[in-house]
Amino acid sequence: MASAYACGVLDRFSPIDDETLTTLHSCGFAVLRGLLPPALVVSLASHYSSHEGMPGADLLNGRREWLPPYAMPFSDDRILHHPALTALAAAYLGGDEHLDLDALTVTTAPGGTGRQPMHRDVLEGPAAVLTLHLPLGDLPSPSAGALALQPGTHGSAGRECEEHTDAYETSLRAGDAIVYDARICHCGTANARPRASGERPVLYLLWKRRDASLTGYLPHEVNLRFGRQGFHTVLDYREAFRERRDGHAGQLAADCDASDGPIRNNRSSGSSSSVRRRALREQRWLTSSPLAGLSPYLQRDPEQ
Repeated sequence: MASAYACGVLDRFSPIDDETLTTLHSCGFAVLRGLLPPALVVSLASHYSSHEGMPGADLLNGRREWLPPYAMPFSDDRILHHPALTALAAAYLGGDEHLDLDALTVTTAPGGTGRQPMHRDVLEGPAAVLTLHLPLGDLPSPSAGALALQPGTHGSAGRECEEHTDAYETSLRAGDAIVYDARICHCGTANARPRASGERPVLYLLWKRRDASLTGYLPHEVNLRFGRQGFHTVLDYREAFRERRDGHAGQLAADCDASDGPIRNNRSSGSSSSVRRRALREQRWLTSSPLAGLSPYLQRDPEQ
C-alpha cells in the first residue's frame, strides 16, 4: 500500500501529466495545485452563496449537498470541459469512449460539523468513478473540514475502511484541487470553526465509466433525494458533457431518442414542446437504469 508521505511528494505545482496518472493509480488520489484561476473560484463561491432555489439533500454527519443549475459559472468550460482533467479522467477510467459525467455538486460542512467516519463512495469493483474535490475558497488543514484520504486503499475495495490507518491531509488554496478514485477510504474532517464562520463549500465534479451501475447518482436515487428539479439538473450537465465529448447534437444515447435534445437551463421555456421533452427524457432515464443501493454516506440523515 502506498504511504501518505510517498503520495504527498507530488503535492506541488505541476502540470497534469503522465506522472499525475501514475500517482493516481498508485495512491488513489493526486493533489493539483493551481488548477483553476482564483478569480474563477471566487465567482463560483459568489454564485453558490445565493443558492436559494437550488435542489439540496442532507448527508450524514451534518453535511448537505446542493445541485447548482446548468448555468455560468458552473458550466464554464474550464470546469466542465477542462482538457487536461478530462484527458486524465478518460485515461484512468478506460479511454474516451468509456467516459461520461456523473454529476456536478456542491457539498457544505457548517462550522461545528464533526469528522466523518472513513468510508468509500463506491464500495467495490474496478475503477468506475473519479472525483474532483475543489474547495470554493481557502481550506486550511486541520480545523476547517479538509479532506483526509488513506493512500492506496482504492486497491482494497470491498473491505471495511480502518479508522486508525494513516491518512493524508493538506491545506488547499483557492484554485487547488484533489482528484481521487471514489473507492478510496476518505472522510471530511471536523470543521472546528464557529458556525457563524460559514459552510465550507466544496465543488465536486464526478466522472464515471458509461457502463458504471453503482454510483450515488442513479436516476431513482437522484429523483428521491433531490426531486424533479435536481433530476433535470443532473441530466442537463450529463447531456452537455456527452454532446461535447461525442461531437454531435448530443443526448444520452441510452436514455433519449432523437426527439430529445439537451435542455440548456432547467428554468427554460415552459412551452408544451419543452415540457414534453422533459417528461419524455425523465421517463426514459428512470426506466433505463436499475435500482441500486446507496453508500450510506450519500443517504439522507434520518435525524434531519
